Amino acid sequence: MKGITPPNLILNAATGTESITFRGMNGYDYVYSATGVSVNPIGPTFHTASGAIFPLGTNSEGNDVWSQFIGSFAPDWVVGIAVGLIGIIVAIIFGMIIGYYRGFISVAVDTITLVIYLIPGLALLIALTSVLKPSLTNIILVLSFTAWPFTTFTILGIIRSVKQRTFVDAAKVSGAGTLQILRRHMMPNITPLLIYLTSISISGAVGAIATLQFLGIAPLTILTWGGMLNPLYDNYYLAAIAPWWVFPPTIALTLFVMGFIFLSRGVDELVNPRLRRR
Repeated sequence: MKGITPPNLILNAATGTESITFRGMNGYDYVYSATGVSVNPIGPTFHTASGAIFPLGTNSEGNDVWSQFIGSFAPDWVVGIAVGLIGIIVAIIFGMIIGYYRGFISVAVDTITLVIYLIPGLALLIALTSVLKPSLTNIILVLSFTAWPFTTFTILGIIRSVKQRTFVDAAKVSGAGTLQILRRHMMPNITPLLIYLTSISISGAVGAIATLQFLGIAPLTILTWGGMLNPLYDNYYLAAIAPWWVFPPTIALTLFVMGFIFLSRGVDELVNPRLRRR
């Protein structure tokens, strides 16, 4: 082989294990087990023969846990924010149609929303992810499809309540059109609720994709904190032998979801006069 030195046999003085090492043209040392047994997962270390550092160690495949942990932050944010925004937009449109209008279209949309809402969420997610091709876009679409019914029914109650108020009747008498009433009178009354529901949707979406990847249903090619925990599904003993691999994504998921739950509770207390602290 070109570009490397002849193999050398080295001995670990602390453990007595033997390893085969090569030095490459780039100055790095490549170490392989002499017994053919994988040494992964490796615990957190800043000193390796190749010069690489592993602040959070490696997993059973030899991948750097720190790189996976940092790389999972962006996809989780993308999924959470995308699902939250798509779900809230669809819920506003359907909630306005069901809550304000009357007629066949309103009843049909209400029935479709109720049917989707009554289907068990996890079963629906499993069915949809098994049909669609594994990709980040399809995962976002699947999670958005299962998220909007709950938000729609929450918005629906507020719209029906606001519709019965006197200022809406006054706007109709003054000649205001339907879109003007929805924009100037309905939206300001549900905006605080939308912030609350968006926070809930973001945390729910991150928890949902983590659950799907942990169960091995969603594609593991998408790097997320839930995907990092997938090997635990078949071998819970990894939590005991490699806690540096398990704890970071678990703690990150917990803090992420709980953070948005606390944010939504704070927003609710701020804008809801019944919960506002005096």
